Amino acid sequence: MAKLSFTHFFIFALIVVSAVTVLPQAEACKTTIWNINCDPLACEETCTHTYKGNGACTNVGGPHPVCVCEHPC
Repeated sequence: MAKLSFTHFFIFALIVVSAVTVLPQAEACKTTIWNINCDPLACEETCTHTYKGNGACTNVGGPHPVCVCEHPC
């Protein structure tokens, strides 16, 4: 059986660690709930219960804040 040198072992360990850390992350989707004058509490509750995600009121280029939910696709 061949003897592994420290260099070979180090390279092998580096490859294994790199493969583990580059596991694909679940991609997040965004859903916008259009209601004028977004209520932050209602936004968070709707996003949590309906989409199983997180929601926040934000201005997305319009004059009024809207509820944007980030959730698993």
